[in-house]
Amino acid sequence: MIKYVLILFAISLSACTTQQDLRPPAIIKSEAMLYQGIKAYQQEHYHLAIQLFKKSHMLYQSIDDQKGQAIANYNLIEAALAVHQLALVKQTINQLDPSDNKSQLLARYLFANKNYQAALLALPQTSNNTPDLNQDLIRLKFAIFAKSTLVESKYKAIKEQFDSSNKAQKALFNRLESLIAVQNNQPEKALNLLKNSLSYYKSMANRRAIATCLQEISIIYSLQKDPKNAEDTLKRALLIRTWLKDGLKIQKLQGLLRQYSNKSTTKNHTN
Repeated sequence: MIKYVLILFAISLSACTTQQDLRPPAIIKSEAMLYQGIKAYQQEHYHLAIQLFKKSHMLYQSIDDQKGQAIANYNLIEAALAVHQLALVKQTINQLDPSDNKSQLLARYLFANKNYQAALLALPQTSNNTPDLNQDLIRLKFAIFAKSTLVESKYKAIKEQFDSSNKAQKALFNRLESLIAVQNNQPEKALNLLKNSLSYYKSMANRRAIATCLQEISIIYSLQKDPKNAEDTLKRALLIRTWLKDGLKIQKLQGLLRQYSNKSTTKNHTN
């Protein structure tokens, strides 16, 4: 999303000057609609952002602006991924021209559908001459979920070059390390890593990341045979997913909480 936000801001700044914008109204309106979508996305109003990006795409389409249509579609996919509207994601990806950006979005779509092996294979290859830590972290994440043999080598390579001054990357790396710690039967280490990431996400008020981290923490509590903390943490995640109107995640969390409720009821009846 960030790449296209920057493109849009560059466009918008020209419209914020004291000089009168003499461009055709259709162009101004298309850009204004796209900018409104960006603002809605930044404020985590993803459903509103989706509608605004759709309208922006239609406006760009009406003046045959191919670049504008592509930017609107890329942003539409980001907003749809944020609330797991996966049918819309797939439909919009199919409209994009082949590129590394398209491959990246396709990989994320496959990952969201839990098709981890295909997601890992769909990631665009990175150049050894221009290392990209963000891409390396994504590749490590996909490799862990795909149970790939690449995990150990990727983890060691990232560990050697990692710069802990980037707090966002550090938070993600902590979460990936926590997955490896769980696989190595180190739940306490995993829990501490996740709590550090959660503190960062809270400081940034990043609702999606907070909810995801809470869900990951709940899994650790479950592994530690601590159902009360596991359930309480899931409830906190559900409140955030409900605010975000993320239907797929809401359904999943409600199902998990019903399982805890049923276990509690069965235990009480047994006693």
